[in-house]
Amino acid sequence: MAAAGGENSGAGEGEFYLRYYVGHKGKFGHEFLEFEFRPDGKLRYANNSNYKNDTMIRKEVFVSPSVLREARRIIQESDVCGRSLFFFLVHSSAIGFSVSREDLARV
Repeated sequence: MAAAGGENSGAGEGEFYLRYYVGHKGKFGHEFLEFEFRPDGKLRYANNSNYKNDTMIRKEVFVSPSVLREARRIIQESDVCGRSLFFFLVHSSAIGFSVSREDLARV
């Protein structure tokens, strides 16, 4: 998840970008849920589940500037923006760590 400066988003106060991913590799293969809001208003959604031979669902729509503003407001008020999670998967080894705003300010 990230927010950066810019003017074209219609979200007010700069561009707004959000990506959410949760997933795992298990008995049914790589299963995940992901959605992404882009500054141009595109909302992408993907859901991959192999349970009972389900297929991947992918959807894309464009949302209005007011929807982007509301998504931004919800994220900012929830205080999730205070923490960033970094996750790396190399071969079968996973490495993850999180960094807070305070940690970054000390660097």
